[in-house]
Amino acid sequence: MNDSYLILEGGELVDGNGGPPISNAVLVIKGDRIEAVGTSETIKIPKGAEIIDTSRKTIIPGLIDAHLHLIGIRDLNPRNWIAEPSELKAMRATMDTWKVIDCGFTTVRDCGNYPNGVLLKKAVAEGSIIGPRILSCGVGIYPTHWAHMDVLRSVPVDWIKERAIFFNGLADGVEECRKMVREQLREGADFIKTFDMFTAEEIKAVVDEAHHAGVKAAVHVAHDLESAKRALKAQPDTIEHGSCLDDEAIEMMLKQGTYLIPTLAIDEAWERRASKKDMDEAMLIRIQSRYKLHREAFEKAWKAGVKIWDRLRQYKRSLTPDGGKCA
Repeated sequence: MNDSYLILEGGELVDGNGGPPISNAVLVIKGDRIEAVGTSETIKIPKGAEIIDTSRKTIIPGLIDAHLHLIGIRDLNPRNWIAEPSELKAMRATMDTWKVIDCGFTTVRDCGNYPNGVLLKKAVAEGSIIGPRILSCGVGIYPTHWAHMDVLRSVPVDWIKERAIFFNGLADGVEECRKMVREQLREGADFIKTFDMFTAEEIKAVVDEAHHAGVKAAVHVAHDLESAKRALKAQPDTIEHGSCLDDEAIEMMLKQGTYLIPTLAIDEAWERRASKKDMDEAMLIRIQSRYKLHREAFEKAWKAGVKIWDRLRQYKRSLTPDGGKCA
């Protein structure tokens, strides 16, 4: 470990704990750890330290994106995701990984992307490429009859398994679900993600197998209340999207301490891009029909006190005038 000192001096520092910014801040970094934070009046700078002048700049903690996919796609047509060579998508994803950290995100949670997610994590960890810390679930696990986006049903299932990257975690039945969890863990997955369209027994098998291995279990919930409640009965650690939640589902989340990862940003981005005509029509209709429900479910969960982790911190001010904390 490099124990030399690096000093950031003179900037405005936001520590992320809810307090006021620190003006004329001094940040003391020793090796790979922050050793002290304060002002020029309270912090003694070690002799021989490298000093970086951060005057007229703002220092913030590293940001966390709790739900993304480092897939390397460049349009929103799922058929093209299959048609494009995997090597091209991997090269794009490598550059996207660099862009993510350049935007200030020092940790990301890749929620379904095989093999890019796990391999990018390894490449960053060994220093081969520049990027944030990556937590990857490997593939998202889902049943054969439901390919997440209906348009993918028009292509052979073998193509999805081989080239979809995003949707290739096909499993049917409790035993196949358990095996898929074990395969992802063997490949280096940090957590497990599944979808809400499984049976209750299949979802429980995925969640139980993940917990047995000591990792978190995430469930994609974005379609209907029945599947949302079926997923919650398995007691996952997080609900991804949560675009269909009623009072009963929210009460289950509160009782179990389940986190919500709302992902409102992607719905907003897709709506903005719809005018560019680069989105599959079926996909666009799906997004437009769910966005209003998604926002309403998010507001209801937030006000009820559900634990929420998302990068859309601006919603904190609009929905909690009293400055309520975001978990």
